[in-house]
Amino acid sequence: MASVQAKTTISVSGDTVGLRNQTKCVVRRARGASRRVRGVLFALALVIVFDTSAQAGYAEGAQAYRRGDLMAAIKLWRQAAWINDDILSQVRLGRLYRDGECLDTAGQKNSVCIEADPIEAYVWFYFAAASVSRIGLTLEAFDTMRQAKSEGLRERERTFLPMVPTDQSDAHQRIIYIFAKRGPEGLFRLGEIYDERRGREEPVTPEQTESLRQFRQFRELFTRTDVVQLQAQEALPPPSPSLDREINFAASGIQRNNAEALAYYTRAENLGHIVAERLANGLRADLEAQGEAGAAVIASADLRIASWQLPIEFYPAPHSDESVDRADRITALLNVNKLETRLIQHALRALGYYKGAIDNQLGPQTGSAVKLYQGSIGATANGKLTPEQTVRLIQTGAESGNAVTQTTLGTMYYKGIGEPVDYIRARYWFERASEQNNAAALFNLGVMYRDGRGVSVDRDRADIYFRRAREAGHPGH
Repeated sequence: MASVQAKTTISVSGDTVGLRNQTKCVVRRARGASRRVRGVLFALALVIVFDTSAQAGYAEGAQAYRRGDLMAAIKLWRQAAWINDDILSQVRLGRLYRDGECLDTAGQKNSVCIEADPIEAYVWFYFAAASVSRIGLTLEAFDTMRQAKSEGLRERERTFLPMVPTDQSDAHQRIIYIFAKRGPEGLFRLGEIYDERRGREEPVTPEQTESLRQFRQFRELFTRTDVVQLQAQEALPPPSPSLDREINFAASGIQRNNAEALAYYTRAENLGHIVAERLANGLRADLEAQGEAGAAVIASADLRIASWQLPIEFYPAPHSDESVDRADRITALLNVNKLETRLIQHALRALGYYKGAIDNQLGPQTGSAVKLYQGSIGATANGKLTPEQTVRLIQTGAESGNAVTQTTLGTMYYKGIGEPVDYIRARYWFERASEQNNAAALFNLGVMYRDGRGVSVDRDRADIYFRRAREAGHPGH
């Protein structure tokens, strides 16, 4: 592939994979308003009927389940849970991934089974517990939502406790990914979650303090097996919505942090969220009043804003990503055909599906490798990659550590191929590949620092990268 030829171009000599774009969602201004406004809106909501779109998503999934089509049911529930914040679908998914499930599929000889996945179960119980679902609030509907939310709170903590730290981190990343993919409203909700001021809304009673002490004691003293046994014996105190918010957040694995809160509020504000703007200004003013300590928090937030990126490159298989693509990603997907076949071959080889020569030809051996990859992600194995599958392939190859594919992925972010332009992600993947002395990645970093793309112009650093690229065999510059 051609190397950088002009000041603003970057070579496609690696691989690319982009994150799915943020979802289109309704900006609900009331959620970021003052608690007084929340109370008024909540009272008014008691006369609203069920939100038909959320209800329909859950009901359609239930119909598919009754027909024996488990995979279609899961797809519909994930869409409703992810896009519409439908609490009924969230709880249903939490149960399904908590226990695992098999269903006899109509017309099929064998049952279709979903294995238990405690991390994914926790994710959806978390969202049910945090849900501000648009399910309407007739008395019957309110009771249904209340019961679902109570189950979400209870099961969120029960699924969280047995997790080892790596699983907790994995779950945390999935939660942030889903919120961020919801666009400005999701980013605003993350701001609320991290906002330290929200932890001081209610006084902490002695009973709540004792409950929190017990909770922490269990976490510190018992092993994973012990916790499971204690839960089975109901020796752990059941979670309660009335407990102090600190207990809920301790059980969520997400610690409050005003720098994170300000960063998320500001990102939501930049995308047009009006309430986020007010909360960002209010939090910034509070921090400024704290003198040097507050100034340090603001500086940390500003750094996060400048360098923020999704915590994971893509939602982990075999689970589907139900983000709604924005217009800019749809346009970027149209550019996927610019990728050479050899870059696809590099990614397939990195994942162990392709053993042939890198010949830039879509021959039988490459087609067979594509089919193997498609089968691994639950797609129809026809040997022809869709644009979305191509992006996911390169993302996965980059995550595996292949330097060529990492460079390709960085280039895709730089040029808007498959994913919208994102210089932060581009630099991240170029840096990963440069750690393996990939010549194209080193050269591309030189271009970014020379031209100030996603970084401040730094001629000296650019020259260092260009020199290292030449030494690694790059012909450019």
